[in-house]
Amino acid sequence: MKDYKLINNTYDVELDNGTIKRVEKSYIDKSMKSLDITELDAIQMWIEDEGFEINEEQEELNQKAKDNRITASIHKASSGRGNRTRKVERKANPDKEALIAGLADYLTGLGDLVTDCRIVNIGKIITFKYNGKEMKLDLVEKRIAKKGV
Repeated sequence: MKDYKLINNTYDVELDNGTIKRVEKSYIDKSMKSLDITELDAIQMWIEDEGFEINEEQEELNQKAKDNRITASIHKASSGRGNRTRKVERKANPDKEALIAGLADYLTGLGDLVTDCRIVNIGKIITFKYNGKEMKLDLVEKRIAKKGV
């Protein structure tokens, strides 16, 4: 970084290559307060965090961490956990399926009042139009309460 100037509520920071980048004063103030650093250090930190300049010390520390086999094995072990997805197979429920089919038959039998009657999810959801309004029936089976709870 060559130079910086505070203009209104932004810092104009001139980089080594001559380009000027703008940083919000509130960001620099927050960094100074939370990290207990100087204005110059806060601006330099922003430049490095945004990738405009490289901090050699930080790069060296990053390389040491990458070379550390213990750290690598920890990251490798934990990285596979989020990728597992289990496909849950819905159990057939003949009672609910029969009720949904019967309700769909009943609704279509109402004639012109009910149109576009569709079973969206077998044993669960029926959608239809009644008097021009869109409706949805969702069949929910309540669980049997456990004794002693």
